[in-house]
Amino acid sequence: MDKLGGILPGMDWQKALENGVDASFALIALLSRNYLSSNWCEREYKRADMKKIPIIPACVGDLSGVNMPMALQTVQYADLSRETAYDAEFAKLLAGIKNQTGVAPGTPKPLPPLNPNPYRDDPEDKMANSEQEITKSVKLSAVDELKMLEIEELAKDVALVRKQYLAVRTQYRLEINPAMLVKLEENIDHYYNEYKKLLERLESLHKG
Repeated sequence: MDKLGGILPGMDWQKALENGVDASFALIALLSRNYLSSNWCEREYKRADMKKIPIIPACVGDLSGVNMPMALQTVQYADLSRETAYDAEFAKLLAGIKNQTGVAPGTPKPLPPLNPNPYRDDPEDKMANSEQEITKSVKLSAVDELKMLEIEELAKDVALVRKQYLAVRTQYRLEINPAMLVKLEENIDHYYNEYKKLLERLESLHKG
């Protein structure tokens, strides 16, 4: 299931799966009879084995009498098939992932570096503060009606850019396609630079 929307309509499934495996810290094989009879799952773990990507199995169904593939035969697996031991086995699975990859499960992908920010280290915080500045300036400024309208329109622009920026940041953390990651990095920089231009306009209104 592609619940995160990483495989877009028109994309080649096999190529998308290959890219997903290649970009992974590890492959979590959820072992069941269906998994072991699936050609696509077989291609995934064989590619991971070929690429020397750690394969970490977890049993999620009855495997009695099943011939385990060679790539999975000698690897210790967590047994998630027993409800009474699920919590303990799941904790072992997380520990195994960290042990094999050095990455704690759930750690978000770091965002790409942005241009130096002269105001705050976090552009997201800076954007939130700018919106507060605009609201305050609208309430306190004794300016003519034309300038007040300009400030209000600027507030809408800043809110829109912030929304777009946060959406791209979120998509970046979920993306696995290398080509798409490059595009998303460009979009992150684009929205951040657009934000800086809006801030400069806001400051000029305050001074003018």
